[in-house]
Amino acid sequence: MKLTRRQALGAAGAMIGSPLLATSAGAQAWPARTIHILHGFAPGGLVDTSARVYGDFIQRATGQAVVVEAKPGAAGALAAKEAARAAPDGYTLLYTINSAMTVSRVLYKNLGYDPDKDFTLISYMPVGNALCSARADTGIRNVKDLVEYARKNRVNAGAPGPGSFSHMGIVELNRLYNLKIETVFYRGESPGIQALLAGDLHLYIGTQGAAAAGIEKGLIRPIAVTGDKRARRLPDVPTFYEQGVTADSFRLTSYLCVVAPAGLPEPVAQRLSDLFVQAGTSERVQKFMDVQQMDEPALGRAAFRQVHEREGPTWIKLAQSLGLAPQ
Repeated sequence: MKLTRRQALGAAGAMIGSPLLATSAGAQAWPARTIHILHGFAPGGLVDTSARVYGDFIQRATGQAVVVEAKPGAAGALAAKEAARAAPDGYTLLYTINSAMTVSRVLYKNLGYDPDKDFTLISYMPVGNALCSARADTGIRNVKDLVEYARKNRVNAGAPGPGSFSHMGIVELNRLYNLKIETVFYRGESPGIQALLAGDLHLYIGTQGAAAAGIEKGLIRPIAVTGDKRARRLPDVPTFYEQGVTADSFRLTSYLCVVAPAGLPEPVAQRLSDLFVQAGTSERVQKFMDVQQMDEPALGRAAFRQVHEREGPTWIKLAQSLGLAPQ
């Protein structure tokens, strides 16, 4: 059937506006089947819930199913290894924390993937200030109290795996103040915070959202935040820097990120990046961010590259300086 000029132009316009994207001439349009998002942390935590809320937007935007799969272990390294080996076709993504792309190479002798060579950067989501919280019944109200308490008592603190900001923060506090705070590893923030609430831990360094319910109930007391300025939602909580902890490690902030196997065609990589950025402006993601006390939604590939190249070496140097033994 021969198309009129108007029909041809209409068809071309429909193709431009379509969420389907041809990866190359004659290739099948993307996405044409289920998209899998892997992550390496416990269900119910920030990584898991964030991946699901972004994945839901992508599913609705593309009309293809998006399946989020939790594969906990080795601070996200197991899921990263599996994702790195997947076909670079846009149907397998890794949703993870920044340490999996930086300090994990310092902490594991046989990581199983190369963060610099095995992935295509897609998008990142700033988590903002990390929060150091203490169980309320310890009486700890600030960093000074924490140091004094830890010198007189055996103290443990939770972290979602080796190499996480939580872990390195605890090790740095030990180094700076000659303390012996013990790190207890969990497969994500949710079980770590539950352990704090249950009385199994004294401290936890993590996201503001994870501790919010415990703080509201008076069971957890926020004592310090990372970063150069106070958290917008916790204006009365001083930064570590304000409390005399001037080490660069406590001025860094962490982020979540999305990567795909290396070799992903450029048009698909850009389309995925655009979808995550668009998701960040949606009402559901905005509500999720408010609950989790996150100030910024997903940013695109260019911004991800900039922050990775700017802060990645600092994270790696920090891990090396702390003398963390490879596992």
